[in-house]
Amino acid sequence: MIMARPARQMNGIKRLGSIRLKYVSSFRDRHGKIRWRFRKKGLRTCYLPGEPGSREFMDAYALALEGRLIDATAIGASRTPPGSLSALIAAYYGSGQFQNLKDSTKRTYRASLEPLRKQYGQLSVRNIEKRHVQAIIDKMADRPTAANKLIKRLRTLFDLAIDMEWRDRNPAARVKYYKIKSDGYHLWTEAEIAAFKKAYPSGTRERLALELLLCTGQRRCDVVRMGPGLIGTQEDGTRYMRTYDSKNDQWLKLPILPELETELAKIQSSHMVFLTTEYGKAFSVAGFGNWFNERAKLGTGNQLCSAHGLRKACATRLAEHGATAHEIMAVTGHASLREVERYTKGAKQFPLAESAFARLRTGTDGEQQVSNPDEKLDNSRLKSLK
Repeated sequence: MIMARPARQMNGIKRLGSIRLKYVSSFRDRHGKIRWRFRKKGLRTCYLPGEPGSREFMDAYALALEGRLIDATAIGASRTPPGSLSALIAAYYGSGQFQNLKDSTKRTYRASLEPLRKQYGQLSVRNIEKRHVQAIIDKMADRPTAANKLIKRLRTLFDLAIDMEWRDRNPAARVKYYKIKSDGYHLWTEAEIAAFKKAYPSGTRERLALELLLCTGQRRCDVVRMGPGLIGTQEDGTRYMRTYDSKNDQWLKLPILPELETELAKIQSSHMVFLTTEYGKAFSVAGFGNWFNERAKLGTGNQLCSAHGLRKACATRLAEHGATAHEIMAVTGHASLREVERYTKGAKQFPLAESAFARLRTGTDGEQQVSNPDEKLDNSRLKSLK
């Protein structure tokens, strides 16, 4: 007889052996048998059959997450076949690994997985091979970035399938990523920034949005949350703004540049945030992005100009003015040097090269042209051939 292993509670997530599942608890019934119960607010409370980690158990768990499990007999009648890719995706959504992600990250992952689930959800996880995964990815050749994201999601899914003993190897592990030649979001040129300022003079919402993005280097999702309550003053009188970097879960403290200070001084509203809609309401992240991108296209004449491009412009300006990678990271909040290098690729190459050669010219030429006066160590004299 196989005994169920004890469950351990970790931050609201039940750990069942090597598997972490949320909304699952265990108890011993009057017959001494361990029962597994699924309870989530807004969904039907139900009992999960089988041993934790077994296919029967995980199929039932996947259905419970969708609110479609009434009892164990419902599994066979479900439109989510047991052991299917759809059931695996549902199990992933309910796992601690997924539940601990930020809401924005969850939406991004779902955007990759739901189209896959709709088209291939009926496939058996056990029967999927590398060639099948490759065929799915090949159909996305015209969207290499989206294809690479899906490869990552598939590797995670099949790792979970291995943990649940649905299969013994990961068919997506050796599928290669596409090489991305794009530099990503368009980097605003100084001419485009000047054109935008001409189109939207000081005191307008558009100009305030530009300066918030350009003078802080933050993402649009964090810019829309900036408000008067985050401004402070140092002991030396320097004004600063605190901003929350939602991606890396950290607070940043940034000096307020004169251009931004000018626009903040012209704000008439007493709202909790600086940027509001024409109705005086706070922008949603998507709403602000759409609104600003449209204004950017009109103000610069370039369809590629976007809010995120100003984040790159801020990092590029810093690089061009001699800021180190670590100094740029202190502004943008990037977690790795590699990310900073990607954002500052647009920095003007010649001024940086000129600065590098200036270092060579300073105090080194004389030393390099003078040989050692000691005869024994002087290598500049001609030596006779032996």
